[in-house]
Formats: sequence, C-alpha cells, structure tokens
Amino acid sequence: MKKKVLCSAVALGIGLSFGLASTGVAGTVTVDEDILKAMQEQLAQQAQAIADLQARLGKVPEAAKTAEHVAVVSHPANDAKVQVSLYGQVNKGVMYADDGNKNKTFFVDNDASSTRFGIKAVVKPGGAWNAGSLMEMEYQTNPSNKVSMDDESLNEDLHVRKFSVFLAENSLGRLTIGQDSAATDGIAEIDLSGTSLAGYADGTVIGGGLSFYDRTTADYSDSTVGSVFKDLDGGRYDLVRYDTPKFYGFSFAGSLGEENKNEIALRYNQKFDMLHLVGGIGYATEGSASSSDDRWSGSISALLDNGLNFTLAGGVRTENDANRDDPSYWYGKIGYQLHLFSVGKTAFSVDYGSYQDFVNNNDDGTLFGTQLVQYIDPLSSQFYLGYRQMQLDRDLTDMDDIYSVVSGVRVKF
Repeated sequence: MKKKVLCSAVALGIGLSFGLASTGVAGTVTVDEDILKAMQEQLAQQAQAIADLQARLGKVPEAAKTAEHVAVVSHPANDAKVQVSLYGQVNKGVMYADDGNKNKTFFVDNDASSTRFGIKAVVKPGGAWNAGSLMEMEYQTNPSNKVSMDDESLNEDLHVRKFSVFLAENSLGRLTIGQDSAATDGIAEIDLSGTSLAGYADGTVIGGGLSFYDRTTADYSDSTVGSVFKDLDGGRYDLVRYDTPKFYGFSFAGSLGEENKNEIALRYNQKFDMLHLVGGIGYATEGSASSSDDRWSGSISALLDNGLNFTLAGGVRTENDANRDDPSYWYGKIGYQLHLFSVGKTAFSVDYGSYQDFVNNNDDGTLFGTQLVQYIDPLSSQFYLGYRQMQLDRDLTDMDDIYSVVSGVRVKF
C-alpha cells in the first residue's frame, strides 16, 4: 500500500510540474479561465494515469516488485514513456589470508562484484528510437582487493562508476557519451560458470592488497597479488562509445576516451539447442598516461544444457620500455551447475591461471582455486565460498605462497 501511495504522489507531482511548465507559469502570475480549465483537464488525465498505474502495480507478482522498482511516467508534451529504475546490490563477506609469515581474518566488501547502486532512465516514445541516462555509484568498506596485513580497515569514498547518456535505434545501434564502460570492459571476464562471485580471471579482486613474503630477505617484497595477477580487462572512464546491433550473434563496439585511450571489441553471444556460447576479443591503446603501449585480451565461455561449462581467457600487453618483456597470461576454468535445492541453482568450479612478467622480467605467477555459489532466487541473493592459492616464482628470491578463503552473501535489488 505504501508503494502505491508513493507512486501516486510521484506521478501527481510530476503531473503538476509538467502542467505548470506547459502553461508557461513562472513566479507570480494571474491565471485566467482558459488556463485554469487546461490545468483541470491535465489533472484529470493525471488522475486517470495514477489509477492505471495502481492497477498495473496490483497485477505485478511480489517477486518482481522486490527485484526492481520502476516508475512509468507519461510526458504531456509528446506522450513518451519514461521508465526510471532504481537498482543496486550489497556484497559483504569474510576473507582469511595466510602469506606464510602472517595470517589474518578480514571483514570485506567483495570486489569481485562490489557494493553499488544506480538509477537508469529510459525514454521510449514508441518506435525504433530510445534515449536515456545512467548514474551508478560505488561504496566499499574494506575492499577485498585492497586490505593487507598492515591495514585491515579501509573506508573507501563514494565514487562514480558510470555517469552517461545514450541514444539508440534498433537498426543503427547505440551511442554512449560520458563516464561508462570502454569497449573492452568485461572482454577478458566472460564467464558462464555462475561462480564469478568467488573467483574469476582477474586474480586481483580477492586478496589483491596482500604482499608476497620473501624468505631470502626475511621481509615483504614490493609485489602484491594485485600487481602480479592482472587479466588486462578494459575499464571505465569518460568516452564516446558506439555499439552495433547484433548480427547472427555478433556485435562490435568501439570507444574513444580521455588520455588517448582508444578501444575496439568484437563479441559473440548465441544459444543453441544444447549449448550457450559467449566470447569476445578486444584491442586497446593504453593511453598517454600509461607506461604501456597497447594490449590484446579476450575470453570465451561455453555452458552445456547438462550444466557442464568451460571458460578460457588470455591476453598480452606491449611495454614501451625496450628492456621489459611484454606481460601476458592465460586462464582456464571448468565448472558444473545443478539444482540441489529448490531455491536456486548450485554452481561449482575449479580454475587455474599462469601470469607472466607483470612486475619483473621472468616473473612467473600461478593461481589455483575452487569456487562454490548457491543461488537463493526468492531472496535475490547468492551465497559464495572460494579458495585461492597464489604463487610467485622470481629469480634470486624465495617467495612464500599466499592462501586465501572468502565467503559471503550478495543481495541484489
């Protein structure tokens, strides 16, 4: 009932605002009979719109109402439909880490899928064209990729993930302007296993702030998990991006961004009778502020209808320094999905990755892990448990392995 009243109040407020705007009222004016009549007619229309909205909300299943809150408003000038969606998630967990010299338990925000919230607005006037905006913010306490043995309490500032506008047409594609995902964002992290919450190709997201302990010097090295196990994926920044429509499962994206960061990517997404196949490959220039020149990265993931799934990812980055070897990596995961419980699917996986030369020449980083995610669909939640062993082989050193275990819950709305 509260939700219906709130939606009615919002719609009525918007109706009054549009009514005043359309009549040219500003400041103190004298309203004649014609204007008063027009306002009365518009209020009557808004009252009918409110009644229709309440009727539609009454028919929406409770599960759908809790998943996403949407207000639909009719603009009086052109009768365009404006859909405004509020969404977000909170992802909190506990991480235990042992670096061979120390061990500690951390209470973290899981950076594999961080705590965030956003507002998305889409204008659909009817037809092939639509436009909209996206505002997405992130706030993490004790991020799992930044806590360390020396600092287990970190309060990150609220910061922008995406602030952008877009214009789209069914046969022409989509144009995005503002801070948003570059063309290769997510290109190295395509993963149908269902276990990404507990670990995927980016080895930095869980335990990224932990340093390797060197037995040769009896001290911590300057190298962290976050500097060794990168997956060369794209990022988010201010840009102009264009996405083509899908054609037989294929789509193309290109972006031009700040600091001469330019990216292109080719993606494929298709479902067959017994197989869901998703993949992509991308190229990017690292930009004028980077010590690297460019990078290639990509991934592919296949999910069979029996629940078995396979994921591969890899990439290489070109360094500007002629004395540095080009960093590269490859990563693989095998998983299985089944329905042990009625509340949602259960997903298991094991993964392995080899990461070369990311800090020094001849560095050899290896990670091994296992993951479990239990989906709780009625609560729009997922429980996860993940284990990782990370090893760094470096000339003239004796680095201890780092072990981590993370467990937590993500709740989406």
